[in-house]
Amino acid sequence: MRGVDITIVLSAESDAPMFERATQFLYDFILRNKIKIYEYLPSNLHAKVATVDGIWCTVGSYNLNHLSDYGSVEINAAILDKGFTQDFEEKLLDIINNDCRQITTEIFKKRRTTFYRVSGWFSYQMIRILMRAMFRLTTKKKKP
Repeated sequence: MRGVDITIVLSAESDAPMFERATQFLYDFILRNKIKIYEYLPSNLHAKVATVDGIWCTVGSYNLNHLSDYGSVEINAAILDKGFTQDFEEKLLDIINNDCRQITTEIFKKRRTTFYRVSGWFSYQMIRILMRAMFRLTTKKKKP
């Protein structure tokens, strides 16, 4: 709503079908909020990268969830360098232009069968429950 341009690149296919369906369940919300979605076609995608305003970027394996905070060995490198970040953005744009397909609202609506919606909702709910359970199992207990 503030005019921020957000583009995300996700895997077109996943080695974990339940995660793929759960992610695609969120496409409607993402598209309604004017965020562009691209699916990376050549292979699975596990990297996490971001650039902001052409001056800051991050690269790594860290997921934005509690499991990465407390249970997994995850790390990202944050780089505050205009030249590096601009080169990095050019490479990302090249990947988006040559190796991805854009998912528009029209394309998404064509995919949305009843089975697609139900399996997406179920997958999303199961992932949420499992992530909460894993968070509780991996959180360190406070000493009395």
